[in-house]
Amino acid sequence: MMLVRLRGVMLVVAVLVAMTLAAAQALAASPTAKKQRGKVWVVYFSSEECPFCKGVTRLIQELSKKYPIKLKKFSVDKPNDHALLDRIESIHAKGRLEVPVVILDETILMGEEEITAKLEPIVRRLAASGGAAPPYLGPVDDRDQPLGEKARRECSTCERRPPTIGEEWAKIRGLLDRLF
Repeated sequence: MMLVRLRGVMLVVAVLVAMTLAAAQALAASPTAKKQRGKVWVVYFSSEECPFCKGVTRLIQELSKKYPIKLKKFSVDKPNDHALLDRIESIHAKGRLEVPVVILDETILMGEEEITAKLEPIVRRLAASGGAAPPYLGPVDDRDQPLGEKARRECSTCERRPPTIGEEWAKIRGLLDRLF
């Protein structure tokens, strides 16, 4: 009886491992993943009224000429962009975020001094290592975008953060606990 149960557990584990590997291969081969490879995604929050933002904007433009940067710029002068910055602050930050703010990979840089000192070395490192995926900004609200902008979005399924490996393994452990 114990041998039959052990074979069943091994079969379930083998199937789950195969499914995980297949999903990882499919994700790596997806058109979205190919488009992101080699690019350093930079998310930039600024304001028209911010004197420090002008210097950071020039810096990002210069870096875009040297490195493969994919820039997504938001203006906190727009209510929806400001709400997005507040949402990011609640997810990622320990304190209040003030513009200019640059987010790339797992790094948040704030203020002209910090951004000027740290942005280029981080971009250089990420570009040399093959790029960086877009940072997780939380769920996207399409109500403020014109229809054409919605149609140009690269991937409609990427609006929320994919589960981490730890979260996936927790699901697998829970499934195994329920089965056995």
